[in-house]
Amino acid sequence: MSSNSGLPGMEAEFNKAFLQFMFAPLTNAMNLSSNKTCTPDKTSGSEKVCPPEKVCPPEKVCPPSETGIIISIQDKTTKNRFQGNDLNDMAEAMNKFIESFRQYWDTPKYTCKVYTKDTVPETKYNIFLIDDLDIEGAYGYHTELNGVFIIKIGVETTLKNPEHGIFQRKQMNGRSVSDVVAHELLETIGNPYVNRQIFTQFLPVYTMVDADTSETVDVLEGIKKIPSIFIILLQDGTIKNGSKMTQEDFNTIQKVYITANVLAEVVNPVQSNKVDEIVNNRKIEVCDFITPEWFKIESKGPFNFKKTLLNPFDLDVGGYVDFFLINLPNKPVSLRFYMFRTE
Repeated sequence: MSSNSGLPGMEAEFNKAFLQFMFAPLTNAMNLSSNKTCTPDKTSGSEKVCPPEKVCPPEKVCPPSETGIIISIQDKTTKNRFQGNDLNDMAEAMNKFIESFRQYWDTPKYTCKVYTKDTVPETKYNIFLIDDLDIEGAYGYHTELNGVFIIKIGVETTLKNPEHGIFQRKQMNGRSVSDVVAHELLETIGNPYVNRQIFTQFLPVYTMVDADTSETVDVLEGIKKIPSIFIILLQDGTIKNGSKMTQEDFNTIQKVYITANVLAEVVNPVQSNKVDEIVNNRKIEVCDFITPEWFKIESKGPFNFKKTLLNPFDLDVGGYVDFFLINLPNKPVSLRFYMFRTE
């Protein structure tokens, strides 16, 4: 299963692995465990074999304490966009920003390292910079295959937009290659299998789109068709379930919320926000991210790194969220949608 940055909802097809994890909770699956002290058995007359000094959970990596888990950066492009120390500076920017991310999220240490084109590193985490992406409508995506975590960034795909740049966006509405790298990197660290979801009754409704048909959903019609999933705040402060709405109430709607399982991706809700790291006296753009407080309905924040969001589960301008509607009448499986905020 993969997740992408670019147009919301443009992700790879579902697969069996994703369905198995579909309702997995947001948990920290990256904690390492150590063996208890092991001493040879002197009473049996035979030498006892002790396990390794550190044992990791299945499909996890035991990192060296100095550098953490290595994430390779491999340039597979053909246009020579990166010159001199460009990639090393970008790697350093990512490493600095990972430490900012770890101040909010409990993850192991990760270190990005640049490898030459003729080197094939034995790493479980890999960033491939390629010319053109193989998923239409996206600039980058992350996925997992047999325990190896892969990030692909379409450099030429990104730069086809004249508002985009390599390390800095050219317009405020643009993107940069380094921003896309940071986006996919943090979401790989935070949700490597793209399977973690959080249940909420208070997901604010902005522009709502059916992920299967790409059709925009009319919210008022949605309330009438499947009222049980909607929660409505009226102008007088009253909160009503969609099934309790009267015709009069529809004229006094102040805010609409939805009951859903939210895909736990840490950048999408604030993906358009600009964040910079300084490396060798130049700015390299990274990305904003949400904090664990974003998922706590009673929390006072901060909800994102830049501290622009005011409420849990909210979106910044240009942000989006994937979610699943569950327990629908006459629907044997959940339905997938995404929501994005344009203003």
